[in-house]
Amino acid sequence: MCWAAVGLPGTAEAQEWRPGESRTEANAHLQGQVVDRATGLPVSLVGVRLRPEGQEAWFEDVTDEQGRFLFSPLVPGVYRLEVVRLGYETIAESVDVTPVSEIRVVVELSPDALPLEGIVVTTIRRSRLEANGFYERRQRRPGTFITRDQIEARGAYELSQILGGVPMLRAQQLPGGRGAAVVGRGGCIPDYYVDGVRLVDSATLDFEFLPGDIEAMEVYSSVGAPPQYSGSRCGTILLWTRQPGPGEPQRSILARTMVGVVFIIASFLVTR
Repeated sequence: MCWAAVGLPGTAEAQEWRPGESRTEANAHLQGQVVDRATGLPVSLVGVRLRPEGQEAWFEDVTDEQGRFLFSPLVPGVYRLEVVRLGYETIAESVDVTPVSEIRVVVELSPDALPLEGIVVTTIRRSRLEANGFYERRQRRPGTFITRDQIEARGAYELSQILGGVPMLRAQQLPGGRGAAVVGRGGCIPDYYVDGVRLVDSATLDFEFLPGDIEAMEVYSSVGAPPQYSGSRCGTILLWTRQPGPGEPQRSILARTMVGVVFIIASFLVTR
């Protein structure tokens, strides 16, 4: 920092005085300019603070577009001057303010390389289950909730094998070796929803989906289903498909349905 100071000779001792007090001795002035040492150009929006040494309260100012600041009037004494600007080194110096004087200073700031830590961007992606209220319903509604971990632990090859283990359901074999349908008590077929979309033909469930396609399942009786999925006297089954990882393709509901239709047609032709 370069000080270009002009004032009357002599230095007064620091006095017991706090900024803001009205004193007849407050007849000195301190004004200055902050410039960039490398370019010589004025630096605006620099925080400048001044306080009598031994005191705690500060005068504060911010440089204008020309880098200028002013403290007036001041009681003579020794002051602590601090100059702070992001991207520059911080300056802290002592200044002697003499009676009936005008002190002018030029503060040269050097750019300060700020050591920044690596920026870590964390993206929190809401899962399909969270977005569709799965966890909230699991806490508040009566039903059977089957998660991905439970599906993998059962090691089943077909969804009907998993759903058939739910107390209110059973797997019923279809004629002609076309797999199994999941039915309720008395052979009643529940309503099926896949990712919130009604599945028209639930008899083809095993042909359209594999256990590896499913993230979670919800099974409700006729009175326990959420309002948007209720209405069936046979109950409701909600299937939530897995969200693929990076580079892992995901089959759409239409694609799964087409696979099931083709499989049924092929089975029909073979058994004719």
